[in-house]
Amino acid sequence: MAENGKSTQQPQRAGKRAPHSTEFKRHALRPLLRYLAALASGGRVAGVNEAAERRARQVGVSSRTVFRWLRLVRDFGEAGLQSGARRDKGISRRFTDRNLAVAFVCARLAEGMSAEAIHTELRGKWRELSADRPPCYDTVRNFVRSIALHSVGGRRG
Repeated sequence: MAENGKSTQQPQRAGKRAPHSTEFKRHALRPLLRYLAALASGGRVAGVNEAAERRARQVGVSSRTVFRWLRLVRDFGEAGLQSGARRDKGISRRFTDRNLAVAFVCARLAEGMSAEAIHTELRGKWRELSADRPPCYDTVRNFVRSIALHSVGGRRG
């Protein structure tokens, strides 16, 4: 919900597929796969680029995306269209390779500071630790929570 009380998500119409879901990818590729099968049985594969570009415009994705999906189907079958979870899912990329920032957060957490207080202090010190913009409050809060969970999980006895 936005501050004005209105939903920030677009309403989905009945029957509309979510973009980049496996079902959407199948829907987008179905005519192309039929076309390729017909051409393969006839031996000539002319016009595939034009057909893929036309289909990409029809479904609202880039032609490069359609070609990537076709390559996935060719290499892995329909299972290649399923989205896998990121390898680093659940791990903040803002704190990867930033040992000083991690040490800073851990030290403040050990002092008993809240995530909000850590975030406020970290924002002020971030320029010393890194050249890019500081992490948002939610990122710091989630990072603090993950550290707390690891420390509690490690103390079982």
